This record gives sequence, C-alpha cells and structure tokens, in this order.
Amino acid sequence: MLFKRMKKLLFIFFALSVIVQGQVGYVPSGRPVYQFLDRMDSQSFLANYDQYETPKTRKEIASNLIEILKLKNLLSAVDRARLSDFIQEFYFDIYKSDAKYSSFFSGLNFEHFISDKEKYLYFYGDSSEANIFVNFDFTTNQLFKNNLITDQSQSATIFQFGGSVEGSFKNMFGFSVRATNGTFLGDRELATSFRGLRYNYKINREQDGIGDDYFDETTAYFSADFDYVKFKIARDRVNLGYGTIKTILGNNPPVMDYIALNLKYKIFSFSFYHGKLLGSTKILNLGDAGSVNFVTEKYFVYHRVYLNLSKHFTLGMGETVIYSNRSIDLSYLNPFSFYKSVEHANQDRDNSALFIDFTNNSIKGLKFYGTFFIDDIDFGKIGTGWYGNKTMLNLGALSSLFYPYLPVDLEVQYIMIQPYVYSHRINENNFTNLGYPFVSPIEPNSSNIFIDLNWFFNSRLNLKTSFFFSIHGENITDGEGEVIKNVGGDLTFGHRVGDSETVEFLDGTREYRRAYSMTLIYQPLKNYFISVGFDLINNSLANEIHEKYIQSGFNISLKF
Repeated sequence: MLFKRMKKLLFIFFALSVIVQGQVGYVPSGRPVYQFLDRMDSQSFLANYDQYETPKTRKEIASNLIEILKLKNLLSAVDRARLSDFIQEFYFDIYKSDAKYSSFFSGLNFEHFISDKEKYLYFYGDSSEANIFVNFDFTTNQLFKNNLITDQSQSATIFQFGGSVEGSFKNMFGFSVRATNGTFLGDRELATSFRGLRYNYKINREQDGIGDDYFDETTAYFSADFDYVKFKIARDRVNLGYGTIKTILGNNPPVMDYIALNLKYKIFSFSFYHGKLLGSTKILNLGDAGSVNFVTEKYFVYHRVYLNLSKHFTLGMGETVIYSNRSIDLSYLNPFSFYKSVEHANQDRDNSALFIDFTNNSIKGLKFYGTFFIDDIDFGKIGTGWYGNKTMLNLGALSSLFYPYLPVDLEVQYIMIQPYVYSHRINENNFTNLGYPFVSPIEPNSSNIFIDLNWFFNSRLNLKTSFFFSIHGENITDGEGEVIKNVGGDLTFGHRVGDSETVEFLDGTREYRRAYSMTLIYQPLKNYFISVGFDLINNSLANEIHEKYIQSGFNISLKF
C-alpha cells in the first residue's frame, strides 16, 4: 500500500512539474532507429519518409514502424529481428501498452537490470490521458591516441551519467528533459577533444582549481502535436541535410535553443526553425566585480518546403539565414516570408542562402540524393570566377542492392564546396556556433568524398567502417600566421576589402585529409551497448605540418 501511494505521489510530482515547465519528447538525432528507417526507405518499404530532417516525433517513427511491420515477410531475417527490437522500444506509442517494458521501481524488480525488455527506472502509462517515463543512463569511454610521427601516446577515461524524464498528455502535448554530468581521468588534451567536450564551458574554462575536470549538458523540449501541425520549443541537436555528413546543420556544434513549426499533409511538408547561437566571446574585466564573459548575439533561421512526388522524385526547397549583433528580429519569426528579399529590406546585414534538394529511389535498394546550396550568386557573373558566386554541391547514394541476402549498407557521398561558402564578410554571420562549424569536417574551397559501409552480422552486432578524403585550398599565410592571400578557404575568414575579386577552386595551399574508421557495436541486452573502434588519421596540412596518428576507443553505454 505504501509503495502504491509513493507511485501516485511520484506521478503527481512529475505531472505538476510538466504543467510548470513542459518539454517535448522527440527521438534524439543519432539514435539507431534512424539508420534502420533510412535503410527501409531505400528498400521502398516506406511511402513518405523524409531523411533530411531529424529529430522526429515518437508518433511519426511509430507510424513508420507500423508501415514496415505490414511488410514484415519481405524483410531479411536480420531486419525482422531489428524491427522486433524497435517495435519493443516504441511499444507504448504503437499499442498503448507497457507489456514490453521493464521498470525497476515497480516492486524493486532487480531482474530489471538483466531483462531484455525496454528498460525504465519508472513509468506510468495511461493511453488516453498521460504517461511518464524516467531513465538513468551511464556512459564510459576509454580513449587511446598514438602519434605515429613522434611516437607519443595519450590516454583518458571519460565518465558521464545522467537522467531523463519524458512523456505526454492527451496524446497531443509532450515533454522531455535530460541532464548529464561527467568527469575524466588521464590526459586533458585528449579528453577535451572528444565530441561535445571540445566546446563544453565548464571543462574548458580558465582553470581556477574548482571543478576543472567537470562537465555537464542539458537538453529539454516541449511540443504540441496536432497531427498535421506541430509546434516545438527546444534545446537539443538538429540535423539538416542528406547523407552522413550533413551540409546544412550537422551533429558537431553545440546544442541549439530554438522554436520550430512543422506542417505535414500527405505528400507535402513544411518546416521552420529559429534558433539562438553563440558568437564570438570576449572577457570583460569589471574591476572589483571580477571578469565576465561577453558573447555576441547570433541567430539561425531555416525553412523548407518538401514534396514527396513519388519514389522516382522528391523535391525540397528552402532558405537559411544567419544574423547577429542585435536581438531577435521579428522579420525572421514569420515562417512563410521569402528571407532573401527580407534580408535585402533589412539593409543587407545578414547571411542568407537558398538550397534545393532531391532524392530518387527508382531502383529498389539504391537511393540517390543531392543538395545544391547557393550561398550567393550573380547570374551575370557565372563563369567569371567572381568570389561572390558561392555554391555547394552534395551528391550521394545509399545502396543495399544485395538485400535481403547480404545485410550490408553502402553509402558514397561527394561534396564540392566553392571558396567562401559558409563564410561572410561580417564574421559573426558565418556558419558556426561558439566558433565551431555547423558542417565539420568539410570546409570552404574543398573537394570531399566519404564512403561508409555498415554490415549487420545479426540484429545486435554490426561493423561500421568509413573512409573520408578531402582536398582543401587553405588561405596563404606568412610566418606569423597572418593571411597574405585570401582564397576563401576558411569559413571564419570572409572576403575583405582589397582581396581579389576572382578566385579559383582549390587555389591556395593544398591540404590533404584522410581518415579511416572502423567500429564494432554490440548490444548484448536491450539498452546496453558495447563498442570498440579505431581511427587512423593522416593529414598533410599547410606550413608543412603533417599529422599521422591512431586513435582507438572502448565504449560502454547503459540505460536503466
């Protein structure tokens, strides 16, 4: 009786907290289900799936899984087992039942930790009114790096733990909040180069002896989902673009705070994001009050119209804007404006761009995609080498042609980026957040090719290998690092008065980057992941700098 009362009190507590600060539960970008849906889409098992934008709602993903479930007999044995795992993960969203879920606090069930069900510390489910899901997660990464030129070695161990609360009300309003903390042992330089730790404020601040090895991160969101219309206010990571390497907004920069609107009806959809970024940082000395960080205000705006005309052709058209040095501009809060014209009316202070994207899936098991990004263009100067004609071309193909006999996905992606793309004459308006590129590892004035092979030995074990090669034209500098010839090779260094009005693709100091990667991922029980991987980096950079090193890692990720 006491435990039942505790459960009711716990539910009331979370319900009240949501009323005060509701957040939405989308499926975060990068989750395994997205790779599975991409694979099913290339096999024509999905009629109306858009790979261009993540994250997506649990409701939308559940609908996709139901669509695939109807064609279950056409799947390979591996994908049937993977589908079963994902059906289990989204069981409540599909069947409004928690029969496939395990909860530790439901009777202090210690078998929960070795169960192969979807794990939650606690959940409460009511299919018509509300549901709450509470999780704890823990991740550890053991990193090793060996410089093959100097024969120096580094190692570090990173620990990260946290929890999340997510749920929904009335099947229309959803929320999620996730907070993590962490620390590390070993080499600081290696640890702080790992993923999001590169830009984490706490671990990279000027060391004062307090909390120098500590880092944290929070994501939170609230959404209203009315089927055809969705609203969202969030702090999380958004991926925009086709292919593993995203050419609009990738998974490398810091999390973004934003508002979003999505309209979707049959073959038509429209998306809008208005996000807050962080510009350049300066430290101001306030005398007796000490120092304070001053960060430039900066914003990212995006909207896109998407038409799924058939498996033979889908078409997307959209715009992006980056503006800075002022508060939120009401001109860009209107999702339906033509931003290029608005930017002109705003006295040409901002960085606006247009893009067109497409896919083709005429051959089952072979999906082609492409994006043409126009940062700026003057049609009268095409072919003249004018620096202001800034375009990016992203072409790729995702293949699983040997399906269902060979469970292998192969992706080939080629990206050509003209000089000065992603940069701007007003430096704050470039494609960075806190100085970190939206689109790493690609750069302006470069030619890039990426090859990725994903082999599923069974539903819980897969091998992922990739190769990245880039030729980059870097700006020419003197011995002090000052730019003496700007060829548009640095997105943080736009065109200046006095720079040449014409540029040549891949002009400047040639840089070559090569990266080989191999990762083995195993899920012994539901929500428990073990991975082992290594990367071989071989870079020939400007100023006769050569980098050659092997970096390996061992990862354990647990969700309870």
